[in-house]
Amino acid sequence: MIFKTIVGLLIVLMGCSGNRQTSKFELQIENDPDQQMGLKSGLLFEYGGYRGTGYTDSLGNNYNLRSNPVTITNDSTISIQIELAFSKEYDYPNGYDDENFRVFPLPKEWAQNGTPDSLFDRIWLEFENHLDKPFQSETIEPGEQFVFAIGTLYPSQPEILWVVPNELFAHSAGGIFATCDWQMNEDPLLDSEMALGLKLHLNEGCIIIPCGRASYPQG
Repeated sequence: MIFKTIVGLLIVLMGCSGNRQTSKFELQIENDPDQQMGLKSGLLFEYGGYRGTGYTDSLGNNYNLRSNPVTITNDSTISIQIELAFSKEYDYPNGYDDENFRVFPLPKEWAQNGTPDSLFDRIWLEFENHLDKPFQSETIEPGEQFVFAIGTLYPSQPEILWVVPNELFAHSAGGIFATCDWQMNEDPLLDSEMALGLKLHLNEGCIIIPCGRASYPQG
């Protein structure tokens, strides 16, 4: 339980930057051709502007939290499983002493534009639990949505790079981020899977990190 004191609570519920964007990707269906009749497999990703607040832990260390709401819509006729997987800590590119930052999924309450007072206290009481859970799995049925947020946490010293979650995307779209520091394997997975990546904005460019996969159950 690292973070004890919360500063600037109201800021996290406000949009801070950017308009909502969308991208769409398809999984390849590899079943028998006779079984593919009428089947289609696709995911629509929507992501909005980041939000932020500050934290002070029990030792007096200051941190910044930035989060970005994400909605994944299963625009298909089959169930699709989303598996999010982040490392517990990441090193800064080019090195910044021993400092690092964290990336993690947050529940759908963090993706809303506003939070009812009855939920506000519970969201913050449960926040520390999310820091220790960098994995999340969700099966999205046809036509349904998976709503959540992605958070980053990093030291707030002026000399440290800020890290803002920007876009969650499928591996097949990697070429559009050619100017970023690419830190995920570009080799594709099975035909029935797509690797998921996350674009992070820094004040010195951007980096791409792996963050799981999307797949459909094969019968």
